[in-house]
Order: sequence, then C-alpha cells, then structure tokens
Amino acid sequence: MWRKLIGETWDEVQMVAQKAQKKSGAASESTSQEDSGAGQGKKQQKQAPKKGFFSSIFGGTKATEGKENGHEDASSDKKGGGSNAKQTWNIPQTFEEMCTLNATMMGANLAYVKIMQQCINTLIAAVRQGDDARLELECTIISHRMHCDVREKVDLANFKVIMLSSLRSLLPKSWSIAVEQAWMKMWDLIQGFLETHMPLPLKYERAVTKFVLDISSDKGNLFGVRAFNRLFQTDKQAEDAFIISNSRMNQLVFLGLVKAMEMYREPARQYDDTIGLGLKHIMYNIPVEFFEPFVCAIIEELKETTTDALAIEGIEYTLTTIATIMVYTIKEGSSDLLKAIVANSPKMIKKALAPLPRGQRAGACLDGGAVSL
Repeated sequence: MWRKLIGETWDEVQMVAQKAQKKSGAASESTSQEDSGAGQGKKQQKQAPKKGFFSSIFGGTKATEGKENGHEDASSDKKGGGSNAKQTWNIPQTFEEMCTLNATMMGANLAYVKIMQQCINTLIAAVRQGDDARLELECTIISHRMHCDVREKVDLANFKVIMLSSLRSLLPKSWSIAVEQAWMKMWDLIQGFLETHMPLPLKYERAVTKFVLDISSDKGNLFGVRAFNRLFQTDKQAEDAFIISNSRMNQLVFLGLVKAMEMYREPARQYDDTIGLGLKHIMYNIPVEFFEPFVCAIIEELKETTTDALAIEGIEYTLTTIATIMVYTIKEGSSDLLKAIVANSPKMIKKALAPLPRGQRAGACLDGGAVSL
C-alpha cells in the first residue's frame, strides 16, 4: 500500500512540474511580445517633430525634457525594482528547485543533494516495482558517486528533511499523514542501504587499483584464458556461447578488471557505459544466466593469483555491481522487436510491430536498429 502511495504522489509531483513549464513558456512568449512592442515605441519617439525656434533659445523645453526624462527614469526604475522583487520571491515549482532551495536554507551539502536529485527517479521506480534488490543496486551506485564527488562529511538524514519539506510545499492539498509515513518508510530503506555501502569504496579502492595495474602490465599473463576455462568447466553450455579466441578471452577479462577498477574512480561514467554495454549484449544474444558464473570464475582465479584478500573482495564487489547492471539492462531492454531482430525472423518482427500504430512503426524499427549497432 505504501509503495502505491509513493508512486501516486510522485506522479502528481511530475504533473505540477509540467504545468509550471507550460506557464513559464506562455510567460516568456508574452514577455517577448511586450519587448517587441516597446521597441516599436522607441522608434516612434525617435521620429518626433523637431524643436521650435523660441524653445531652443529660452531652454524651456530642455527643462521640461529633463523633468520628463527624470519621471520616465524613475518609473522605469520602479518597474525594474518590481520585476526584480517578483523574481526574488518566485516560488519553485519543481522538486529539484524546491530541494535546492531547502538545502541552501539548511546549509546542507549541495553535492550530496544533487546526486540524490539525479537518482531519485530510479529509486522511486524500484520502490514502485517492489524490487528491493534494484533499490540496493541504485544505492550502491550512489555510494560510489558520493565517494568520488562528495568531499565533506555527509549527514544522510538531511536529505530526508529536504525531501519531505519539498514534497509538502509542492503538494499542500494532497499531502497527508499516510503519504508522509510512506515516504519516510522509503527513505528508511534507502538510508539503510547507503549506510551499508558508503564505507566500501574507500575500503577497497587502493587495493583494487594496485592489483589491476600490476596484473594488466603483464602482457603474457593468461589470467583471462584460465578464468574462461573455469567457466566452461562449471557450465558446458557457456562454451557454445563464447566461441572466441584465447586472446579475445584474455582481453574481455582484463577489460572487466579495468571496469571494476574504474567504478571506484568514475562511477557515473562507468554506470552509463555499462548500460550501453548491456544493450549491446542484447544483440549478442548472451543468456543472462552466464553472468553470475562468469564473475565467480574470475574471483576463483583471482584467489589462485594473489593473496591480497582486500583486492579480491573489492573486485568482486564492483564486478558484481557491473554484472547486475547489465542483467537489468538486458531484461528491461529486450523488447519483442529486439528479440525478433536478433532471431532475424520477419514473422516475429511483423508480430512485434502489429500493436503499434502505423505512424510509429518506422520509428520503432529505427530505435531497434540503433540498439543493434
């Protein structure tokens, strides 16, 4: 029940933001029209009749003009002041703007607040689906990003206060005790995952970086081949899926180790790159069941290669995160149309396109082709 309340409330917040965007667009159009009208008025003033002979001698007109100009300047200043005052007291209409305002007033860590703002959609999506494993995955990525981008000590509870106060301000009519309790329950889950994962990047980064750089410098190392052999011994079907040379096996495993290291250094970029890699694996038609034994094979080979337990744990931690991101990406991105393209079946393609309107079928085919590239 509380998850449903979270979803309904968030949908309402998005509607408020959309209405605010429409109003701002209409206001900008009216302002541009007023500016064009003011420009035409200035042109008409420039075309005013010339001064008379007596007025130029006695200077009466100059005094009058000074008063008029002074009056106009004062009135323009008042208008300017009024517009500035209006901008100063402009109330935020989106969740991001309201969070930024409340965070500034509280003196919270803005880098931390910004990361939470950027990830709030994926967090809420996981809560709505009841997928706590996905919620923990997103909190793992947030923990990596905070380790990389947030320098000062963070009080996690600050965002709870910022989030609730922002939502109350945006939804004064529909806000209730039940809604607030639902959001507090969601935050308790998130904060619990964050408290578990936030210390880990600092714990593992140095050991993982040292090990990966050392093993990557050994060009004759057959670590990747041995890891794949472990996979083939565990799962005979994997050997049919990976019909590649030994050098390619080595390259794939070393690339995985580098990605595991880079997740500590540039988590946001690695997250996006991993999603792109997952979309490509849809076209490779690799079953998602192979990802877990593949990671296990690499970890078992690591245990035979080094005695640095911290490096092994750190690589297992980020490799598991990367594999989980790819699995979710493949499952969510494997539409009926993409499956038909992978199978190269015209019948399946026609069946996948049948529910779509005719005007959208060409675009859907292009999107599917873009993923395959």
